[in-house]
Order: sequence, then structure tokens, then C-alpha cells
Amino acid sequence: MGAIAGKFGAVYMAQGSPIAMTDEATTCLDPGAYTKYQIADAAKRYVDKDTPVTVKVNGVEQSSGWTFDYVGGIVTFDTPLTSADVVTVSGAYLQ
Repeated sequence: MGAIAGKFGAVYMAQGSPIAMTDEATTCLDPGAYTKYQIADAAKRYVDKDTPVTVKVNGVEQSSGWTFDYVGGIVTFDTPLTSADVVTVSGAYLQ
């Protein structure tokens, strides 16, 4: 299959073992809507799919009501949060 004009792609490969991360800070990607939060540290945004991810809002673990994008480290909540809410993520990232 050949290349498609006007399209861009990239391939990323992780090396080594996953590295644990605990209560990593996030940044809101959609201020005003408050549903998408990304791990703030760009080096930790490729998350190991074989390690359970824990999401907390204001220090309280959320067992449901969210989805997680392992490539990019993005949490998407089903219902909006507020500007005062603090979201953290625990799991393991890939280098």
C-alpha cells in the first residue's frame, strides 16, 4: 500500500519495562467544559495498557464515569467537572 498525499503519521516504540507513576498531575484540555484532562508531564503520556490505571478527583478514586486514552494520557469524564477539581492519574508509563 502506498502513501496517501496530505496525510502524516508517526510510529512510537517503547523500550524497557513500564515505570510506575502515582498521582500524576493533569491539565484540563477543554476549559469551560471540564471533561478532558491530560497527564501534565509529557514524558509520562504513553501509558502501559497492562497496568491498571487509577483516576482520582480531589483525592477520591473514581471507579467509573471516565475513559482513558493510553496514547496521550488523556482522561475523558462522562460528566463535566468544575474548574476547582483536581484530577490525578496513577499507573505505569512507557519510555
